[in-house]
Amino acid sequence: MAILELLSQATAASQLASNGPDNADWIALASAVVSILALLVTIYFARRAESASKSANSVAAGQAETQLRATITASQQWVQQCNIQIITIRKDRKPEELPPDERSVYDVHLANYDIAVEQQLNSYEDACAKYLDDKIDRQRFKKSCAIELRDLCEKKSGTIHKLLHPRVTSNYKAIWAVYEVWNNLEPNPGE
Repeated sequence: MAILELLSQATAASQLASNGPDNADWIALASAVVSILALLVTIYFARRAESASKSANSVAAGQAETQLRATITASQQWVQQCNIQIITIRKDRKPEELPPDERSVYDVHLANYDIAVEQQLNSYEDACAKYLDDKIDRQRFKKSCAIELRDLCEKKSGTIHKLLHPRVTSNYKAIWAVYEVWNNLEPNPGE
């Protein structure tokens, strides 16, 4: 639109002159041409900036996914290490059968395990929140975490169950929201 207006002004100015184009007509025409070129250059660079922005956003999303996966993996490893330490201390004995010195070490490992499980759930909660906010690739996240998330939500006992259940009082709302979406469930307030 602006290009057409500039050209029509330049043409009208040159038609008003009865003796042919004078210096003012040439200046108006040159101004119109410069304005058109400036507009074209602006459009070109705006499109390049948009393309670069899309590329940068894609890279940032990939980095976010990589970081989330690393955090989840690290928390899973911590839980596994805590389990190994607990099993090593117990040696097929019940906790009440442990001597006092071993029992205190066992209690520390058990508390460490609870913290590790909570960290693991926090990692999944963060990832699920990013999924819900559409900040990561939804298909790739579902492919990599669907089974893990289902296993967490369907645990029937233990620390994970205590932290996730009941749904209505759980602090892990994003985990439950994603679980419900992926499993086509209606929210069940009593669970």
